[in-house]
Amino acid sequence: MLQFGFETDRLNAIDVALIVDQPALADEFYAQLPLLLTRNVLKTLPPHFSKDVDLAGAEKWTADRLAEGELLALRDKQTAKTVGLLFLFVLPLDNSKFDLRIGYLFNQNVWGQGLASELIKGFVEHCRSMAQISSIAGGVETDNIASARVLEKAGFTSDEAQSSPDVAHYHLEF
Repeated sequence: MLQFGFETDRLNAIDVALIVDQPALADEFYAQLPLLLTRNVLKTLPPHFSKDVDLAGAEKWTADRLAEGELLALRDKQTAKTVGLLFLFVLPLDNSKFDLRIGYLFNQNVWGQGLASELIKGFVEHCRSMAQISSIAGGVETDNIASARVLEKAGFTSDEAQSSPDVAHYHLEF
């Protein structure tokens, strides 16, 4: 079984499935989601991700994301608050290896602080240490230059064959 939890200098990436199994941690996580999942943060995500999330809907939203793939809470090491989420979609290959598709988001209050670059760099390093991971891919809206730059700085290259006029896809082989 693949273990995706890892840490960077400022972030702990924690498997949300482990959080929701502990009632006190789950309640705290669900309470933080409406503050994180604002309309502005969600606007570039797929429509089924970007429903308004209030406290009453946080548990269902989380369960829906966990049914689709892996979900990591990105917690600030200093405040222990969830400041972002990392979405992972694991695609098994024929040779006991896996390709990963990723997506991430951060609370708008922490945009511009370099956390996305730190996250992706740390995640790539973590995946390099896992012999089962063959590649990582992700897409960004073509007008989201900052997110494209985050992937490029981490070693991803543009995948023109998978890209469209609205979404640029990036790929990293190990």
